[in-house]
Amino acid sequence: MYPQDNAEECNHDSVPLKEATGYFYLDHRYEKNRNILFKNMVPEQRLFTPAMAVSPYTRPYGVPNLWIGEGDFPHTLTLSAKEPVDAGKLILTFDSYLENDNTDKLPDCLVRDYELKIYCKNGVITKNIKDNWKRHEVHEINAVGIEKIEIKLNSSWGAEAGIYGVNLI
Repeated sequence: MYPQDNAEECNHDSVPLKEATGYFYLDHRYEKNRNILFKNMVPEQRLFTPAMAVSPYTRPYGVPNLWIGEGDFPHTLTLSAKEPVDAGKLILTFDSYLENDNTDKLPDCLVRDYELKIYCKNGVITKNIKDNWKRHEVHEINAVGIEKIEIKLNSSWGAEAGIYGVNLI
């Protein structure tokens, strides 16, 4: 049962329009006039949380699979390992508005400036990236015993920005 008076507009990614998934209406990130979000859903929907940045999907599939920070920039995503991890590369996948056919400018939601801090046995590895233009960014880190990663989003190209994926290899 989905009472229509328990819905309001929102700004989130696409999800399937199937009653079995718990979503009654199409929920879409980029066109607010197409967005509807339910309040007080059971079970609680945990969308745009840090766990979304480590899901196996780097685009909307079933749920948004996107982490978005709250409020004004900067936004910091902190991921902690249960046990130390070794990795040669850190791979980030940012939101780049995959529905956009306009290639004349960078997507407003794409992360522009960000900082990385990787806490490991090697010490703290830091990277400061300005004017990012990529959806998929690979950072060589060669880190031993990673305990924590902090990704600080300082700005976008004009809108709220998010991370679809954080992977270590």
